[in-house]
Amino acid sequence: MLRRAAEAKVAFSKQLSRHRIDDFLRRELSDVRGTVLDLGAGLRPFADLIPGQTIALDHRPRPDIDLIGDAHHLPFADESVDAIVCTEVFEHLIEPAVAAREMVRILKPGGRLVLTTRFCFPLHDRPADFWRFTSYTLERLFAPLDPVVVPQHTAYQTLLVLLVRLVMEPTRLNRLLSPPVLALSALLWKLDPLAGRLLPSDSLTSGYLVAGRKRARGR
Repeated sequence: MLRRAAEAKVAFSKQLSRHRIDDFLRRELSDVRGTVLDLGAGLRPFADLIPGQTIALDHRPRPDIDLIGDAHHLPFADESVDAIVCTEVFEHLIEPAVAAREMVRILKPGGRLVLTTRFCFPLHDRPADFWRFTSYTLERLFAPLDPVVVPQHTAYQTLLVLLVRLVMEPTRLNRLLSPPVLALSALLWKLDPLAGRLLPSDSLTSGYLVAGRKRARGR
C-alpha cells in the first residue's frame, strides 16, 4: 500500500513536470525522417514519440541504450544526423556551450533540434545538476539553428510544479504534508485556464521548449 502511494506521488509529480512535452515532441518530430539521435536518452521516457531510425546515446550503460558517449564529444561525423532529441538533459551537462556546438556540428543542413531544459526548477538528479537557462541564453547557444524558444509552463503552473516538487523531498514532515498538498495541487491545476490569466507573466516558467532547424548551405 505504501509503495503504491509513493509510486502514485512520483507519477503525479512527473505528470506536472512534463506537462506539454509529449505534445511538443509529437508536433516538432511529425515530419522527421532518417537518423534521429536521442541524446542523453536515460531510461527513454519519450522513446515512443521519436520517429525514424533512433540512436539512443547516454553517458552510462542502461537498458535500451545503443551507444555510450559524451555530449561534449559526440561520436558522429559532421552533418551526419537528421534530428536530435534532447529532453531534460541540458541542465546536467558540465559545459553546455560545448555540447551545443557539437549538436550543431553533427546536424545535417535542414536537420532539426528538439530540446527541453529547466529554468525555475528545484535541484534534481543530484549531484549532477549544474545549470538553469533563460530563453535568451538558449537563443544564443543555438543561434545557427534559428531556434524558437517557448515557456513550458505558465507562471501559475510553475508555482504548482515547484510546490509539488518541494513536498516530494524525502523528509519526515513531507511524509505527512505531501498527501494533502498533492491532492490540493491536483485540484488547483484544473483551475489553470482561469487562474493562469491572473499571472500572465512569461518571466516565470519551469523550463523551455526549444525547436530549431540548421540552416541550409548558402543561407
